[in-house]
Amino acid sequence: MGLVSAETGRGTFVRETSVPAGHGIDQSPTAPGMLDLNFNYPELPEQAELLRGALRKLSSAGDLDALLRYQPHAGRRHERAIIAEHLSTPGLAVTAEQVLLVSGACWSKR
Repeated sequence: MGLVSAETGRGTFVRETSVPAGHGIDQSPTAPGMLDLNFNYPELPEQAELLRGALRKLSSAGDLDALLRYQPHAGRRHERAIIAEHLSTPGLAVTAEQVLLVSGACWSKR
């Protein structure tokens, strides 16, 4: 209902009703053309449906329980092989053993 706002570590507060939702104590307005990376949710309506479909596909394929556990520190080999293939160009051969996945990023040692 937008009557309260919460701040982690501080508590829950009654929202000033004269301030529009999203511009109160828990969220400052974002300047035009800027992306707000404070929250992890889809920005556009169609992105929510794409995410929903991807999560359905992921949950119905393979061993979902295994995906919820910690993965190998360098990333799973078959995923590193996919990235190696993507990075390979004429004159540059990249193998899965040369790819290291860390925190959503990839790095290729050469």
